[in-house]
Amino acid sequence: MSDASAADIEAAVASARKALPKWSAASGYERAKVLYAIGRAMQRHQRLFAVLESLDNGKPIRESRDIDVPLAIRHFIHHAGWAQSLDKEFPGRKPAGVVGQIIRGTSAADAGLEDRTPALATGCTVA
Repeated sequence: MSDASAADIEAAVASARKALPKWSAASGYERAKVLYAIGRAMQRHQRLFAVLESLDNGKPIRESRDIDVPLAIRHFIHHAGWAQSLDKEFPGRKPAGVVGQIIRGTSAADAGLEDRTPALATGCTVA
């Protein structure tokens, strides 16, 4: 696992700001398609992600395979469903903007990957 420098953080925020207008202008349906696609790609490559996760953080493969990776997949698919419903359920809602999170974790689950998915669903970008 690597640590981000100040330059890395600035680059992530700049990239998220650049993506914000196009991503937030997308309909909930369009954002849902992207989030579903990420979830499906993760499902297709679930074994690879589990191995990489175990190598990255030293967890037993069964924990990465049976908990961390499936949980991340479920979050993307769940929030894709929310993205589809937002326009109808919350008309006039506006994205908040760029969302950032400083984390101290060792796995996809610990790193808050799932915590950032709702922001993407609502049209925000993530740094």
